[in-house]
Amino acid sequence: MQRHPSFAVFSSAALPLLSLATPVFAQSWDLRGVVLRGEQIDAVAGPDGRIHLVADRYHQIDRDGNVVLSEVAGDPEQNILWAFMYPPALSVAPDGTVHVVSRQKTRSSWDGWLDLRYQRRAPGGGWNAGYLLAAPTKWNWNVGVADDGRGHVHLMSSNHGGGGSVWADLRFFTDAGASPTDVGRMSNVYRVDYEARLRGRGGRVYFASSNSFTSSSAYFSHATGGAADLAAQLAGNLQQLRAGSGSNKGFPDMAIDGLGNVHYTYGSGYTNHSSFPGSTAGSVPGEVHYVRFDASGNRAFPSDRTLFTNLGVWHLSIGLSAVGVSDDGSTVVAVALRSPDHKEAANSELFWAVSRDGGASWSEPQSLGVRAFGGEGRQRPRLVALGSKFFLFYKANGTVGTSLATITFPEARPRAPTELVATPIMAVGLGRIQPCWRDNAADEDGYALERREEAGGFTELATTGPNITCYNDLSVEPGRTYSYRVRAVRGGTFSTYSNEASATAPEPPPPTTSDAGLERDAGAPSTDAGQSGAPDGGAPSAADAGAPDPRDPVDHRTMAGGCSVDGGGACWGAWLLLLVGRRRKNRRAPRSRAGASRATVRGGSSSVAEQAPYRSRLIAFGAVALAGAALSLASPVRAQSWELRGVVFRGDQIDAVAGPDGRVHVIADRYHQVDRDGNIVLTEEAGDPDHNILWAFMFPPALAVAPDGTVHAVSRHPAEREAWTLRYQRRAPGGGWSTGYSWVAPTKWNWNVGVADDGRANVFLMSTHHPGNDHIWADLRFFREAGGSAPTSVE
Repeated sequence: MQRHPSFAVFSSAALPLLSLATPVFAQSWDLRGVVLRGEQIDAVAGPDGRIHLVADRYHQIDRDGNVVLSEVAGDPEQNILWAFMYPPALSVAPDGTVHVVSRQKTRSSWDGWLDLRYQRRAPGGGWNAGYLLAAPTKWNWNVGVADDGRGHVHLMSSNHGGGGSVWADLRFFTDAGASPTDVGRMSNVYRVDYEARLRGRGGRVYFASSNSFTSSSAYFSHATGGAADLAAQLAGNLQQLRAGSGSNKGFPDMAIDGLGNVHYTYGSGYTNHSSFPGSTAGSVPGEVHYVRFDASGNRAFPSDRTLFTNLGVWHLSIGLSAVGVSDDGSTVVAVALRSPDHKEAANSELFWAVSRDGGASWSEPQSLGVRAFGGEGRQRPRLVALGSKFFLFYKANGTVGTSLATITFPEARPRAPTELVATPIMAVGLGRIQPCWRDNAADEDGYALERREEAGGFTELATTGPNITCYNDLSVEPGRTYSYRVRAVRGGTFSTYSNEASATAPEPPPPTTSDAGLERDAGAPSTDAGQSGAPDGGAPSAADAGAPDPRDPVDHRTMAGGCSVDGGGACWGAWLLLLVGRRRKNRRAPRSRAGASRATVRGGSSSVAEQAPYRSRLIAFGAVALAGAALSLASPVRAQSWELRGVVFRGDQIDAVAGPDGRVHVIADRYHQVDRDGNIVLTEEAGDPDHNILWAFMFPPALAVAPDGTVHAVSRHPAEREAWTLRYQRRAPGGGWSTGYSWVAPTKWNWNVGVADDGRANVFLMSTHHPGNDHIWADLRFFREAGGSAPTSVE
């Protein structure tokens, strides 16, 4: 492909150019042509590895560029016109919830009055909420929606009061479930035909707009998600962007990487409207500029980068652009339209440039070799990254619908981990800090974790194997603050660093009258010499006073994790505990106890283990027991030490069994496999979308693994409040979940489930039977799994 002959070539003095071992232009764009009907679009990457897009309908696109799902919304008023005149807005939460704001034309004129509407799509499918965001007004064009990734959803719309002016305030709302809550307005930062954007991630909300002619500025700002004074925070953090010689600034775009960096492009230019069209006297051709901010709004570079110049003079003469970034922040791609002297920027040429170092240096612009239609900025392109692959959505000139072009860059290094969080934990009287991160790499050899103490420098703390997402730092001193960062390792190459996370090592709890790490169950009186709590007829032993009794047949251990021992912390994730039985020797008479001993996990003021829905699981491989801790029985139990792994996966309701492959199979929030070293080596969602989030709810699921490796799982899904559907799923030995089925109609108190593979190809299911009332007494029902859509009853 040849660069346009009139396109400016930058010198190294004007812009750092990118030197690559493989030339950038050895990459080739794959031009797909029209893939969707509808030309007003918004598109973002979802947590499911798909692109979510709204155009004439809602769509999902896989990594190969195929449209794999297409739906109309639940609101019939939106089914045809997702967007009219200007693009809709889309956001996807980490759990897969989709938020859409769009407009519907309610009057016949081109600048007619528009309804603004919000809709929500559940993670498993189905549009389950929608309401009118704003009453119909004239010139009600720009909308925005941002899920901050922490459960807060914010909406944005313009406010014209029915007038025809292009100047307007911006209104901000918080989605309250059935209606929006107003959280303020911003003035003097917005012109309706220069667009505004709203994005969210990592608990933050990011904002972009422009106010050409009046202030000649593009704007960037940020705020805390969920803030009641969102608009006031945005106004207080507002930054003006004014690079370029043109007096007009506009058409900003933003992309946020997994490290929380915001990659921002905007246009600059000027048109002498009195002489348009046909004359360019007094006009300045459009340009596109780039700047990167961190999550706190700090600039990465002292001045904005100029990526494209000489973009032509058209009606608004700003420079239509789009920007996308890989999740690790290393690869950034920008595109721009070079527009002829035409009011709607028709027959424009698409150019692109790439940075492989997070936006610090850029390649020279290169023509994509296609012609596009800008529609006065209303059909601007969108650029979305999935891994190292970039998807460009644009309106090709002379076509109806949205076209797609894709390009993939080689990953010279593994993808960086993101979302690092450091959690202080006190367990068994031992304080530690547990850094956990999101594993984004597919081919890493492991992770290198670094730590610094307060004002010191970072030093390497530990290296892990692949697919590890947590580490327990036991070498901390109580009361001291430590910061962590982590990067992926492959061979001799490293990814960029994750974000930094800090935590203060917890202080040990003060001593109490009983051992802080042990709790004995009072049980029933001992039969020894007829004295309660006094073994062998003597005074109460040290064990009864709270210390371990070496003669006691049960070795008590209390493990607490994911919460504080002495106050209020929320417990999450799976911790496992063990009661070890030993044979008693040289005793004159056996001692019997009617009460059962117990081990407890404490969270706040309640004892979690005493709440029946939360059960521990113990899995043994020969002489090794895996329960989040590993125990060797080669020598006496008392000489052994538990290895405390901390939280190993999310989800509190679990079942776990040993498989024929020498792994522990677990279901919690997802299906996992754990190796003999306690490492999670496989994590999968189920094939049934109803299972993907709630493997278990209220009570544990059930799991069985056949000798050939077939996995059978039974769990429940809330059909409605306090009514559970019981579902079965099967995983083939080589991988892949079959479509599951429900074998019991939703009923109240439908809690306990079971599944058993007898090793001879017979699979049985168990469930309780409640006629829908609140009675805790119930029959147990048994079924034989028949491999079809429903089991056979064997009651």
